[in-house]
Amino acid sequence: MEENDNLHTFFAPAQRTPHDEIVRKSREIRNAPYIAQILDSLPDTVAVLDENRQIIFANKLLLSFLGLPVQERLLGMRPGEALACRHAFVDGCPSCGTTEYCSQCGAVGAILGANLLADEIKECRIITEHGDAFDLLITTRIISVNGSEYILFIAKNIADEKRKVILERIFYHDISNLAGVIHTMSDILKDSPPPADCTEYHKILYGTSKALVEEVQSHRLLNLAESKELVTNIESADSLAIVNEAVMIYSNHSAAFNKSVAVAENAGHVIFESDKTILRRVLGNMLKNALEASLEGEQVVVGCYKEDGRAVFFVHNNGFMPKDVQLQVFQRSFSTKGKGRGLGTYSIKLLTENYLKGKVRFETCRESGTTFFAELPLSYSPF
Repeated sequence: MEENDNLHTFFAPAQRTPHDEIVRKSREIRNAPYIAQILDSLPDTVAVLDENRQIIFANKLLLSFLGLPVQERLLGMRPGEALACRHAFVDGCPSCGTTEYCSQCGAVGAILGANLLADEIKECRIITEHGDAFDLLITTRIISVNGSEYILFIAKNIADEKRKVILERIFYHDISNLAGVIHTMSDILKDSPPPADCTEYHKILYGTSKALVEEVQSHRLLNLAESKELVTNIESADSLAIVNEAVMIYSNHSAAFNKSVAVAENAGHVIFESDKTILRRVLGNMLKNALEASLEGEQVVVGCYKEDGRAVFFVHNNGFMPKDVQLQVFQRSFSTKGKGRGLGTYSIKLLTENYLKGKVRFETCRESGTTFFAELPLSYSPF
């Protein structure tokens, strides 16, 4: 593995242990009575790290998870490098723990906080270079082997637990709210005689029922995308038509209560090739996140334009994202809205970049607010 000679760091120390010393420490762990046997018998993935956060031992479960037959290929790596975290390499050099993104990483925090007296426990969210996402519960502790101190690093997969909490939140809160509006409108319309003018009630009923279907379909789509079972259906699309439809749906969403959604004045027709179903989910999540980040009385603006051979969709709200939020915004299960949220921006990036061949980015400042962009090619070609 190529060493990083640049010792500049934004967070944890960048210093690395020489390879021959890594090999010596690894041999010490494997030769210590019962240590390797005990770690191999544990039900979670386990590594032993040296003082520079580098792996000197991995149990059988970790090797199996990484698809490695022997220890040697893993020795000297840091945990993020072993898991192929998208922030663990800078210009091809291993940099786990040293980037500004690492300052928000639970794994690095748990390693730095490891001690002899008690377990240090933190949650860690990782998105890999291949687009896979991990939700991990990291436990660390200092252990002594033959008079030398090392860091025991245990990673438990809590993705299923996180997904269960999120889905419960969705079905007990978001979908219940939409179903409540539909029930209320239906109750009004069943009156005999009905109200003189039912146009507005019909509009609300249609928009809310559409939002309910969109909510369910959005999470079905995400499940297919994460399991790599999602199949794209590429066809010609009109950007403004998609924007207008999204505005109609989300103007009646529960997140839009006492807020408004408007189409940008400069929004234009851009004809391009894409999967319209997936794009609707992307734009819908962008709108929903913007509405949830807005205060009552504020307006969310959505638009589209053509630039440099790409169709660009944007959603703007008046809120500002602090630096710590900016560094985590696309991570799975991360949310500023409390427990049981955190798939919105993650799904925007996953669907756009893995299935629509596009790019997602954002701009945020205190004066002008926050804008999310989804940039898509005008002509879609197979990967």
